Amino acid sequence: GGPMMGVAQYSLDVPVIKSTNALLAFTSAEEKSAKDPQCIRCGRCVGVCPIRLTPLMLNLYAKKDMFPELQKAGLKDCIECGSCAYICPGRLPLVHTFRMAKQKLGDYEKAELARKEAAQ
Repeated sequence: GGPMMGVAQYSLDVPVIKSTNALLAFTSAEEKSAKDPQCIRCGRCVGVCPIRLTPLMLNLYAKKDMFPELQKAGLKDCIECGSCAYICPGRLPLVHTFRMAKQKLGDYEKAELARKEAAQ
């Protein structure tokens, strides 16, 4: 997967498990997170997406739980490579947002399916 894949950890209390294949340790000068990240709509994330998605719109839809729009924008096609989060000057945690949105979208789709089956 490379260094952009995986989950960021902010504590040494997280265990190393069987599927752990690497650790990257950054100094405080190298770690560039933001306390209140904001999208400045620069579009850099769109330019680096290998799947040609629009991460800035996916992020907007995910924050507002706009599930039909997430489906149309192709959230499930996201491979969570981390390129968008890396290039983002606003330091948005895009990959984390997309992972959470995929879980919520799955729950939404199950509820919609159950609702349609109940209506028949």
